[in-house]
Amino acid sequence: MTYLSLLEEEGVNSEYLIICRPARQVSSWTLHSGSVYYADFSYGFVYAVSQSDTSLTSYTSTSLSAGQYYWDDDNSRLYVRMSDSSNPSTKFVSVTYELYFGTYDAHWYRTPSDIASKSVYFDPLVARVPQIKASIDGIAFGVIPSQRTAMILNNADKVLNKHLYDSSFFNKGIEVWHWIGELDVANLKLVLSGFISDQTWSDSTVSFNIFDPVDIFNKEFRSQTNAFYLAANYAELDPQYEGKPVRYVYGVVDGFVPVNADYKDDAPTTSDNRVWKIRADGANSHAITRTVPASPSSTTTRTYLDSVVGFQVGDTVWIDKATDEYREVTVVGADYIEHAALGSGAAATSDTVKRGTVSRFEVLSQGISYLGMYNRDYTESVDAFDVLTVTLSASLESNLSIPKTLSPDDSVFCRVYGKTNNVTLGGPSFGSNNAALGNLTSLSPIFLDVLKRFTGIAEAGINSTYFTSCLTDAVDDIGIAIPQNSSGAFPKLKDIIGDLCETGLIKLFLDFDGKWCISRLQDIAATTKAIDESEIIEGTSDYSFEGQDIYSDVVVSFDYREKSAIGEAKSLKLEKSESNVAKYLHGVSKTLTHTSLHIDRSQAATLALRLSDLFGDRQGTYSFGTKNRFFNSVIDEKIELTRKSLPGFVWDNATDFSRDFSVQGVEKSLRQVTITMLDLKGVQDNSGDF
Repeated sequence: MTYLSLLEEEGVNSEYLIICRPARQVSSWTLHSGSVYYADFSYGFVYAVSQSDTSLTSYTSTSLSAGQYYWDDDNSRLYVRMSDSSNPSTKFVSVTYELYFGTYDAHWYRTPSDIASKSVYFDPLVARVPQIKASIDGIAFGVIPSQRTAMILNNADKVLNKHLYDSSFFNKGIEVWHWIGELDVANLKLVLSGFISDQTWSDSTVSFNIFDPVDIFNKEFRSQTNAFYLAANYAELDPQYEGKPVRYVYGVVDGFVPVNADYKDDAPTTSDNRVWKIRADGANSHAITRTVPASPSSTTTRTYLDSVVGFQVGDTVWIDKATDEYREVTVVGADYIEHAALGSGAAATSDTVKRGTVSRFEVLSQGISYLGMYNRDYTESVDAFDVLTVTLSASLESNLSIPKTLSPDDSVFCRVYGKTNNVTLGGPSFGSNNAALGNLTSLSPIFLDVLKRFTGIAEAGINSTYFTSCLTDAVDDIGIAIPQNSSGAFPKLKDIIGDLCETGLIKLFLDFDGKWCISRLQDIAATTKAIDESEIIEGTSDYSFEGQDIYSDVVVSFDYREKSAIGEAKSLKLEKSESNVAKYLHGVSKTLTHTSLHIDRSQAATLALRLSDLFGDRQGTYSFGTKNRFFNSVIDEKIELTRKSLPGFVWDNATDFSRDFSVQGVEKSLRQVTITMLDLKGVQDNSGDF
């Protein structure tokens, strides 16, 4: 039988195998030969070796190349060769090793699923098993909150004492393998791959606190290697931006405030305050060039193009013709753009129209807004630190009739396009550029890019089926600058992910194989599991109806701008929706304010409608305890519940009634699984909106 089939059996033995991976500094080394050194190591099987923060590569003998190590397990001896072939005693060398514990006495493989790995002894010291927990932080959207649990080991024989003083367990890995029936590779499943936090020692026990993989989202976002503005890199940097983040942009962001890297406050000239830093990943720019066709013929106010992809109203363009002209786009048609009349005649065949990655650059001086023109008043480049840069013309003031020389007291802000799509999944491109704007604005590929590039999650840890489904389920176009404001600090990754989830009504969770999934909130069209009351542990069933999150009105704000022509930082646009169910059935008059990253008004309106459907009604939560069969339950799974007694149905003691639920939380131990599910009444009653 297999692991999954054994979950269906009653009365089958269930145990855990647990692997801990603490680390220890090794500072005393003996020369073996050449540049190879060794140290005796009696703490456990060596899993990894690092020199400072650089990992050494495992090798199969003592004939090591630079940057390699060899673990002689038979003799408990570790051989290393530093990356620079120096004496490791002059370096900080840390060794990660393995300790093996179980809820049952077992001789098994150190990699439990690999019979080719070394056989080790899983010491049955586990006095209290860790709970396997998962839940969504939010009804409609969210990530799994970082769950903490505890494991207690028996230390009556003091075997753990030598590990707990100089070895570090902090932020070190722990694996929990679930074993059902006979100990066999087919009957094992990795059910938790987490990290250890603090430990508590006593004469008889050692307690370890454990947190799950979601904790990786607690680290800060970093845009690139040179993530901060430093005076060492930019000698004339505006001093208020010293140590501030170099921002990253997805989609399209209006009202973006750049950073002055040519700062002069005292008596500036037209050669000062000219260089402005925009965003990281500058090499992935989105400047475009389009060609004027022979037919139809352009006019002085309408210029036809071979493609209008990448243009939107408000962009400034360089019309590159015999006499160059510079205009703001006022209309984007099917194959043309419109603009103020050209003074030197219409564009001709083979002339070109160009738009920068920064398509608008505005100056707010003495309460008046002045719009700079691409290539006349400013040009773009990418500096040595891969930062997109705008350089203003010395004639900016005269071109725009600005009455005084530009100074740091003036406000500048711009429209910035983020990168074009270079996201892949399984090799091929994942998603596509926006059909109208020509760059990456789609939520699902951006979500995947954040996970792969900035959280360090490998592609093997991504459930491609879920992400691919979201390409069509969550058709949201977004614009986001990270951080949101030029003077802000880098947010935590969980905050960015939370913003993405709130915009698309997305849930992020782990499947039973430990792979990351995303799923948009939808009606329950089909279920994947069924449960009846014979499988529910008596006395554990509970159906609660809560009304504290009922809202009669929903307001979605979107298109946030740090600066605008009126100088205020705010979301300039709102969409509203209201619920008659909340108002007239529940008697609630309360407003939910929700912020999204949408750049499209119709999508923000759809979000407002869906939130109104959901939060216009009460939330129904069903919780129950069951046995092994539901151990493989995960977030967002759809379950059909069948019982004779169920709210909403007339009881007659003879008829079974069913209702569909979406899993919101799961808590697993060796003996019981507790599942919390939502009935999603507001969604189910308005399925056409979802």
